[in-house]
Amino acid sequence: MTFPRLCFIVSSAAISILSCASAKPTDKPVSGNAPDPSASANATTEAPGDSTSRPEDPDAVHQMRQMRLSEWIDKAKRDCERMRNTEAWLPEREGFLPDEIDLVKTKCAQAAEVGMRGDAWTHAMRACMQRFVQANGKGKHQCQLSPKDVPDVPPEMFSQHKTACSVACARAGVEEIESKKERTQFVHCCDGTTSPTCTYNSLHKGCCSGHRGVCIE
Repeated sequence: MTFPRLCFIVSSAAISILSCASAKPTDKPVSGNAPDPSASANATTEAPGDSTSRPEDPDAVHQMRQMRLSEWIDKAKRDCERMRNTEAWLPEREGFLPDEIDLVKTKCAQAAEVGMRGDAWTHAMRACMQRFVQANGKGKHQCQLSPKDVPDVPPEMFSQHKTACSVACARAGVEEIESKKERTQFVHCCDGTTSPTCTYNSLHKGCCSGHRGVCIE
């Protein structure tokens, strides 16, 4: 009695297998759980890690802007000084504010003036400095410079050229006066004492003898 039942089960399994193998695929999905391609595309564009959905960092944007401005200024200064031309900062770059562009123009003009400095400018500045030192910094001292002394300087830049000379004269004069004061001070010996006779402007072999020599700071 058991044997026929076993045969029936095997036969049924074989029929089931044959019917599955002979079945043709259909265009429609068997189950309603198949993924929707459009939903997958939407999930990709709306992913939380997408860089396009993140706002830019204001600090990073400001830092990048300052780097670009600094690079432009450096290039303008080099070109303007080398070419001795106040227009060498051109062409104007996009993405900068009017005050930033004005800063580039100013730096270019200053660099162009530096490039125009020659022997006449240097001689006038040194003569001015000597007068400044002799007067111990008192009074007003300007470079004695005329347009005929610097024929390569455009007329519209002569005033700036002369002013820069006078400013350099005053700066160098102050430094020379301070240096002169330091040289007239009595030297310090290495045992902590001060020489009563030797100054930094009049050092000789016997200075601080017996006091472990002169200490130069």
